[in-house]
Amino acid sequence: MILRCKVCDKEYYIPYSTGIHFLFPVCSEKCLIEFIKNYDSTPLWSKEIRMKRMEDSAFRSFFEARIYKALSKHFKVLFEPYLLIHEDKMYLPDFYLPEKRIFIETKGGSMSRYMKMSHFSKFVPLFLINKDFAEMMKWI
Repeated sequence: MILRCKVCDKEYYIPYSTGIHFLFPVCSEKCLIEFIKNYDSTPLWSKEIRMKRMEDSAFRSFFEARIYKALSKHFKVLFEPYLLIHEDKMYLPDFYLPEKRIFIETKGGSMSRYMKMSHFSKFVPLFLINKDFAEMMKWI
């Protein structure tokens, strides 16, 4: 799928996959860093969401560790720090960038995971980093 970078306006290709609309709209790591630095998450935060602080946990995959390493070069990154709660639904995103108030999910998982992402993305800034995106960033 051909997309246009929101930072440099360059066209780039990423294979179409479920959840593609949750990906960061950028073509390179440089543009990703710029996008996050300039991202205003304030309008997306809803008072309908409750956040429960979680205990420290360990990465469950090499992929999560690679994404953490790449992001933490530029930002403070917390791994699974909050359980998001809305009505009877709960969701535990992989990463949180506290200075920018952005949640990030890696891989995406099953369709039910995308459905949860879709639900919670209405209330908080939530992005996906899947394998295709990580390859484009040259992180794997």
